[in-house]
Amino acid sequence: MVANEAEDWELIAEAKQLALAWLEDHRAVDPDMAGVVLNTPAWHGDRDLFDRLRAAARKERDETPRAHLLSSLGHFRDPAIIQAALPIVLSDEFDGRESLIILFATA
Repeated sequence: MVANEAEDWELIAEAKQLALAWLEDHRAVDPDMAGVVLNTPAWHGDRDLFDRLRAAARKERDETPRAHLLSSLGHFRDPAIIQAALPIVLSDEFDGRESLIILFATA
């Protein structure tokens, strides 16, 4: 909350480091914190991070981590990234029931 609402850049940077570590090894972050760790850097993220998270979601076979990744795609604030994220919901890139989380995360 402090990272996002107060835009604490030190905490945002730490969350991004944790998110990148989680992308390499899911054991790097407590499973209960994975969603927060992914959403915080997404909220402040750029297109490169969006593309990395999307690619990771494509490769992910486990439903829960994939849900965290898809949710993070909807947490970006950059309008251009949101315009890239929303069509994913209607595509066949992911199961439509799963990709709806992107739409809900943009709200």
